[in-house]
Amino acid sequence: MGLLSHWNMRKSALGCGEFLRHFRGTVYPGSMKDYARIGMLVYLAAVTIPLALCDLRERRLPNGMVVPGLALAAIATLVSWVEGGDFPLGAILAGVGAGAVFYAGSSIGEVGGGDIKLAALIGWALGLFCWQLATVALACGCVLGGLWGVAALVKPTGRKSVPLGVPLLIGAWIVVGLWMLDAF
Repeated sequence: MGLLSHWNMRKSALGCGEFLRHFRGTVYPGSMKDYARIGMLVYLAAVTIPLALCDLRERRLPNGMVVPGLALAAIATLVSWVEGGDFPLGAILAGVGAGAVFYAGSSIGEVGGGDIKLAALIGWALGLFCWQLATVALACGCVLGGLWGVAALVKPTGRKSVPLGVPLLIGAWIVVGLWMLDAF
């Protein structure tokens, strides 16, 4: 059984389906936990274009845009815990796990420090909904980055590396969009 079909079967048990039904049924979320989760999406939306442009132009992701998101994720996690009663361990593990995997990539020189923090932010923010959403979003971003890298090798442009932040952000928004449309 694939990850997405397994995820679809368990969506309600994990809280993803409950949030989606609640989100679609009303204009405003009903609890502070929902506000915290939506707040993380709003923050990601606000920094997506500036981060992508900076990564394309300068090959860096400024701490001034990524680190405040990590602080907001910590606050959103605390709000989710207090409001929901259950400790959102999946969100923290999604963020820490993403950061650890990308840190391992940096040890061989393939991933920058900004990419590590951005992956942790995306993992933590989407992990507040459910850890599978974060995992699929980061995997989608990595696949897009790999495809972009292959295209850069095939069509020589002078640079043999590609900025990873842009495909990570695109992958995250593709998966969030599909999830909100209940495509999986």
